[in-house]
Amino acid sequence: MQATIRPVRESIAVIPAPAVRVPHEPAPRPAAALIIALIETMSGRRALHQVRRHASACAFQQLATFVDSRLLHAARVFRMRTQMPTPESVEAAVTLLCDGRFVACVVRLDVTDGRWACSELTVLTPAALAAA
Repeated sequence: MQATIRPVRESIAVIPAPAVRVPHEPAPRPAAALIIALIETMSGRRALHQVRRHASACAFQQLATFVDSRLLHAARVFRMRTQMPTPESVEAAVTLLCDGRFVACVVRLDVTDGRWACSELTVLTPAALAAA
């Protein structure tokens, strides 16, 4: 007995493309400068206390962890992409180059008390980099 294979067309949902493409504004200069300052702090090129007032408690703790571990001591910004989902928030995806490996970093900034502040900071560190 041979099995018959039939294509199933109803199971694949086709989602139409959006009619209008939503433009993403780049980050304002002060926000982009803060993102760079955060990366410089993680890599040890800037003192941790310089960015304390520009980070939430959770983001500052994440930052301090990377400073103490020195995992990203040689990190350099390879690429940075930003978008503004609202006029008072910036989301950035930063690709770092560290010891010949790429490391992904995601940052969210929000306007707090009239100034940009880091509310989220996540770094996806490859296991090979952590083991080195």
